[in-house]
Amino acid sequence: DRRPILLLSTAFALVQLLDGLGRERSRLPEGSRIMETGGFKGRAIEMDQAALYGRLERALGVPGSHIVNEYGMTEMLSQAYDCVAGEGRRTGERVHRFPPWVRTRALDPADLAALPPGRPGLLAHFDLANAASVCHLLTEDYGHTTEDGGVRLLGRAPGAELRGCSLVAESFLRALGRGAEAWLPAVSARVAPRARTP
Repeated sequence: DRRPILLLSTAFALVQLLDGLGRERSRLPEGSRIMETGGFKGRAIEMDQAALYGRLERALGVPGSHIVNEYGMTEMLSQAYDCVAGEGRRTGERVHRFPPWVRTRALDPADLAALPPGRPGLLAHFDLANAASVCHLLTEDYGHTTEDGGVRLLGRAPGAELRGCSLVAESFLRALGRGAEAWLPAVSARVAPRARTP
């Protein structure tokens, strides 16, 4: 059965999967998609998004235009997704979009004054879905807004504590007492047959 699949993972776990596969390829069925989340900085490794997406394309056969990044946090009910999937673009700036009930502002780290689109600062989110909680969240994520309401993520603010689901995945794999290479390739072998690279 070669139906397309949707692979949901943290960026850190995807790196562990790719490291476990080594030079082997495990082509996913045509039309498959990947959604990654969790950030690109871990305690042990730091990843580059473009490099990770390139490795995923080579190893799993999923083009960058079919890989979407999710941005969210446990404190918010709403999430943002970058707008590459379905547009046929493989590279370029990835701009995230929240649902219409969320507003994001970039704030000057010195005085928390709102910054115009294109000027980077600390990201503050107003999420009306947080009706039974706090609807305004000031993060230590660094980025800027765009003229059309999108959000461009640039990473964590200098000196900010690392946060994200990739750190949880890293801790989980360490708690297992073994590397992901011990079990992730076995899981992927059940998903799609492997082909050796020359």
